[in-house]
Amino acid sequence: MQSHPFGAGGRWAVLDEQDDPTVIRQFNRYACAAACGEIVLLDRNIQIDQRDIAQLAGGVPMDLEDLADALNAARSLTGQWRGIAVTLPGASDEELLETLNQTGSWIAGFWEDEQSIGHAVVVDGFDPDRKLLIRDPWGRAFGSNCGSTYRMEIRVFLEVWSRKAVFYLG
Repeated sequence: MQSHPFGAGGRWAVLDEQDDPTVIRQFNRYACAAACGEIVLLDRNIQIDQRDIAQLAGGVPMDLEDLADALNAARSLTGQWRGIAVTLPGASDEELLETLNQTGSWIAGFWEDEQSIGHAVVVDGFDPDRKLLIRDPWGRAFGSNCGSTYRMEIRVFLEVWSRKAVFYLG
């Protein structure tokens, strides 16, 4: 799979999007992966600013492999961050998502064919209605003061998910 940098938000269908001041806002239009890195580290009680993550990764935009390397370079956890195109032979897409959800919050790379850059979001698993719970550092609009949260239908998620992910193996 070709490596693409991840940066700005996109145009996929979301449900119940709302501003959320607890979701870190990416520091510029290309910094979504770094912001997602800060978010998943905070979920694990580790504070490293997205700008420091960006520096460790060689700048923004970055691909998800470089993000995983930057998170590993921080060496704040005993396990390992993996940034890869994920497959699970013999498993359905939903089973693959379930497996990733078992690792805790994880980062998904989105890609829209007509765009020159992708976008990264944090996935928090499924809600009771089997919608994916998303934290997006882009926010509801460029220039928002905070990121946003929303839900996504599995079908819609799969349409934009590049099958690249960053997840933690403890």
